[in-house]
Amino acid sequence: MNPALFPLLGGFLAWFTLYLLGLRKFKGAEFILGVFVFFFAMLLQGLIQQGAFLLAGIRSNRDIIERGLILVASLWVGLSAGFIQEGVKFALVRDKSKRQGAFVGLGFGITEVLAVVVSFAIISFKGLTLDVPFIMGMLTLAERYLAVLFHVATTILLAGASLRTFLTLAGIHAVVDSLAAYYQLARLVDPAKSVKVLILSEAVLGLVVLVLLVYALPQALKEEEKEEVIW
Repeated sequence: MNPALFPLLGGFLAWFTLYLLGLRKFKGAEFILGVFVFFFAMLLQGLIQQGAFLLAGIRSNRDIIERGLILVASLWVGLSAGFIQEGVKFALVRDKSKRQGAFVGLGFGITEVLAVVVSFAIISFKGLTLDVPFIMGMLTLAERYLAVLFHVATTILLAGASLRTFLTLAGIHAVVDSLAAYYQLARLVDPAKSVKVLILSEAVLGLVVLVLLVYALPQALKEEEKEEVIW
């Protein structure tokens, strides 16, 4: 099956879930800010991550595997991703309301979904055939679904937050992304066993999202209810 359909559906379902849960008044300016935050964070993350690998003489995933650095590389990718992405979000939403933060996070998450889809399109344009088993497609769908909700929840919590909150969320993000990075490298060594890593990664992400969303979303919805009051 075409893999691009799964992340798209995952992103749509995440947005629809938020709508059903009560986050309905769309804030376009904050959504666009989330798009900007995504591109800026990815640029910064790429420069720092790849810069460190190049300084260490690592130029490909094969180099990582041959040197036995899968765990170290996964931790580096997770830590840099967590602190850079949450750091950029924190810098740009710390003075915003919780509901504004929700739509910055939504813009970030949906742009990430579209980036995944574009990457699939580029691979297809190069003439490579993309076809994934249904079960792997569903895991991709679940990963994108949870990732969007994760970005919404963390950005809500970062709005008006303290440095302590930022460090906590960056640490959580680092754990999640370290597992994801470990899967990406492990599947090059043993594709069959790496599926277990993927399932564990998504289980951890699902639990994290549930806890964060239960804590964060009511704060954004409470502000939305206040805006609806007519005096």
